Amino acid sequence: MINYEEVKERLRQIIPLGLTAGLGSNEPGKMCVEAAICFALSEPHSEQPSCVSELDRRFSIVINDAGWSSPLVRAEALLPLAIAQLGTLNTSRRIWVTHIILGTIKRVLPLALDAVGMTDHAQACRNIETLDDAKVAVKAAEKSLSAATGTLAAAYAFSAAVAVTAVEETNVAAAANAAIFCSNATFYSDTANFNVTRDAVLCEAVAIALDAYKAEGR
Repeated sequence: MINYEEVKERLRQIIPLGLTAGLGSNEPGKMCVEAAICFALSEPHSEQPSCVSELDRRFSIVINDAGWSSPLVRAEALLPLAIAQLGTLNTSRRIWVTHIILGTIKRVLPLALDAVGMTDHAQACRNIETLDDAKVAVKAAEKSLSAATGTLAAAYAFSAAVAVTAVEETNVAAAANAAIFCSNATFYSDTANFNVTRDAVLCEAVAIALDAYKAEGR
């Protein structure tokens, strides 16, 4: 039987040394978040810790592999996420998945929409309450973005399209990707309106996941 308190303490020692994009090697400071969990569990080096649900694992891998500014920044952000997902295997993920998707559309996509001056669409996304609301709001935003011109608008249109996939398929990996595309688009920004760093957007995605864990009583 897994002693989760011991595993959490190991993670608090291992992860602050840094996390890599990709699996990495079996050495603290040189591995990804899921490999760090395996290490803390004394399991073989992999991205498949035995006590973590596949959905939680997919979300964490996508966020882990995003373009964080440094391994240490990635590690600081993902430590609480690593701890929160322990013991999720064989549990219902419905509440968590729903909160991930709604949170991404309410809290991340509006950052992108505000950046290109589509404040009405941004507010519509912030006002959603259900997955049906989310689908309507995101599709409307995607349509407007697709009709806009410029690299930034195109990047955010793709983010909206990925968010649509997340809603339609209740896909947490797609929700994570939507957040990442929003964060990556900061590098294409040709407007002074976007004043949020890529790390900040990714941290918001992590915060959404942590709030989702709280919603399911973790």
